[in-house]
Amino acid sequence: MVIDEHYAVKIEVPRGFPRALPRVFETKGRVPPTFHRNPDTTLCLGSPIALRFAIEEEPTIGGFIDRVVVPYLYSHAYFVRFDRMPFGELAHGAAGLEDDVRRLFRLPPGTNAEEFLRLASLKRRHANKRRCPCRSGVRVGRCHAAAVHEARRRLGRLVCRAEWKLLAWQQGGPLPRRGRMNRARQSA
Repeated sequence: MVIDEHYAVKIEVPRGFPRALPRVFETKGRVPPTFHRNPDTTLCLGSPIALRFAIEEEPTIGGFIDRVVVPYLYSHAYFVRFDRMPFGELAHGAAGLEDDVRRLFRLPPGTNAEEFLRLASLKRRHANKRRCPCRSGVRVGRCHAAAVHEARRRLGRLVCRAEWKLLAWQQGGPLPRRGRMNRARQSA
């Protein structure tokens, strides 16, 4: 469905793009603060992992606008007209990130997304020996190794580690430090 609307946006592109994600602001007040906005007033365009996947396919500013910003603005215009979201909605915070990790990596419901990201931040030989986050009781190497390795390959260990730390913090835990990660690795 074609919806013809006009928006004014400001996009702050960090020096580290595409590794670092741009920040997007709507500048004319068309998008209310209650419609998928972050506390710093940037537009909440999706989970950081989904945004990285979108950028991965076309790592240019034009690709980011076409694959991320335009669908967000289309969703807003559609919502204003029809009072529902055209592509579904993602919860904010930890719940949304967990759901997106399960969706993007085709993991079963109940999979511990925080543990999945922690395992993806480890070296392959270490991750394969840990229990699978799907709670099957089997080690990763015999269960969801392909999904863990895909996350590591597409996002990189450092991004997986950063997302794991963010998710742990959003769930009310302390922000994990390197020493805590080593202790967590030993206890798993």
